[in-house]
Parts: sequence; structure tokens; C-alpha cells
Amino acid sequence: MSIPNSYKDFLRLSNGAELSGGDCQLYSVDMNDKFRINYDFSDGIVPDELLILGFYNSQHICFDKRYDSFIFYEYEDYNDIGDECLMFSDFYEVMDYIIDIATA
Repeated sequence: MSIPNSYKDFLRLSNGAELSGGDCQLYSVDMNDKFRINYDFSDGIVPDELLILGFYNSQHICFDKRYDSFIFYEYEDYNDIGDECLMFSDFYEVMDYIIDIATA
């Protein structure tokens, strides 16, 4: 699975980030970094169909090519993701959401 363009744009500027006092980690492409794209802290519970881009609290921030959407995934059944997860059309919407809840 390829990295979505809006996340590539983010990586060109920052190559990952830690936000909200460490509650949010956006992964990098640096292979020497523990938190790199597709790092699964849940030991393989995230379906292979999702590209893991980071986490916010206990949720993985992922890209689902099936819906061409970014999602906040927390162990829902893969077939129910469209109904159960927060979904965003591009990475900028994800960033807006994180900033909104961090500054609320």
C-alpha cells in the first residue's frame, strides 16, 4: 500500500511529529525511529489492509485504501470500519481534528 499524498506532504515538512504532550504520535519514514509508518503497538491486531500512520491515545491513525480515507481505528471489525470509526477524506482534516480536541 502506498502512502497517501496528503501524508507525504506532511512528511516532507516534518517527517513525523509528537503532539499533545505525547498523546499523539505521527510516524516518520526514518527506519532508525521506533515510531515509523506501519508501527503496530498492538502486536498485530490492526488489519493488514490498513496503513498505520500514527496514534492518538489508544487509537491508531490509519489510511484505508478501500475507502480512500484516514480513520481512527481501535480494534473494530474490519468490515464495520465505515460505520464504527471516525473517517476523514485527507490528512489535513485529521490534523484539524487533533488540534481541535487538543485545544478544547
